[in-house]
Amino acid sequence: MISGIILCAHLQLCNLAKELLPGQSQIQFRTVMPQNTDPHEFDPGPQFIKEMVSAPIFLAMPDNYFPWIQSIIKMRKQSQKTFSPQISNKFLATYKTNNKEALAHFWLYPHIHCEVKKQMANFLNVNSPNCASRNELEQQLLRLKKYYF
Repeated sequence: MISGIILCAHLQLCNLAKELLPGQSQIQFRTVMPQNTDPHEFDPGPQFIKEMVSAPIFLAMPDNYFPWIQSIIKMRKQSQKTFSPQISNKFLATYKTNNKEALAHFWLYPHIHCEVKKQMANFLNVNSPNCASRNELEQQLLRLKKYYF
């Protein structure tokens, strides 16, 4: 059973963990970034680096999109739990874009969101969630394309 503080590199990771761990009052979810900070402009200083390196449980963004995350992960002890989702090329190919930074917003892309959610469920040792069917995901993708592409 997980208890204590879960430190998240991004608010969306905390939201996903809360969804997978409903009613877990013994867990305190915290994000690294101060309130009202634009994550696109966030550059972690020494205080935040120390916090990320020392947290017992750290939920990181995909390291291939945030180069500084890789350094944090390398500094952490093996005894500390670190989640860093890996987005497969199969899912990246679903979204025809050369803008990998856009794909770091995994919560906007149904296939990638589902993959990250399943990886996090495995990491947190909880039941793997049921994701929408392929047809439902395709419908969500069409709605997203209408607004974002």
